[in-house]
Amino acid sequence: MKKQSAIILSVSIIFLLTILTSISLAFTGYNKSSVTEKGLELSFISNLKSKIDWEYKNFEMEIERKFIGVGVANSIGNSINLYGSLNYIYDGEVNHEDFNALNYDSGFFTNIGVKMNSYNENKISVFVYGQINYIFSDDWSYSDYQADFKFENSGIELSVGAYGKYSIDKAFSIFGGLELVPYSDIEGELIEDIKNGGRISYSDDYERESFFSLKIGAEYSFEKFDKKYNVASEISFGNEQAFTLSVCIPM
Repeated sequence: MKKQSAIILSVSIIFLLTILTSISLAFTGYNKSSVTEKGLELSFISNLKSKIDWEYKNFEMEIERKFIGVGVANSIGNSINLYGSLNYIYDGEVNHEDFNALNYDSGFFTNIGVKMNSYNENKISVFVYGQINYIFSDDWSYSDYQADFKFENSGIELSVGAYGKYSIDKAFSIFGGLELVPYSDIEGELIEDIKNGGRISYSDDYERESFFSLKIGAEYSFEKFDKKYNVASEISFGNEQAFTLSVCIPM
């Protein structure tokens, strides 16, 4: 009886902490400090390191993710872009010494948003954006001698932000901004497949520990075949800690 109680308690603790892992929702990646003035723009994104602090009741957990993605933007006039991206999460890690046994399987999330170049004066530009982030797959697993555990996560977040950019010359720019996540609805579900038969599932919601992130970066732009290309790198601080590279190619 004591053994069964210990197993149930262990599974419950793992679940409570693991649902915090659900979605990195580290949506740093798509370059929002520039707007294409006409036509389509294709982007390739690599998030080399991404950490977000999550909170579930009295538990706090830092989750690290790595993802790659592809995005597309379409201009509306000379100062507004509609954009979207599809991202594949290929690696994840729970930074907690008691939960190193958790294995990250794979995950996908998408972004849909609008960004606008709201101000231009001499070498200074200001960009604002609003974005919906939808996570439709983010899976972890763990097995012991009694059962196989699957952690499936999904949810939606709304993020808004603003960037200020300073052009050092025609090719190089530096930028910085603030992102706010005013709405977050994330759910984690634990599915337990008992090896001698039967299935049990649990689900619960959780949220970010903080809703603010500071972002700084640099951008290199060049023209080729009468089109403007740019390469950007960005670092995030605050609730989201990330390092991202993106390449934007006009179509």
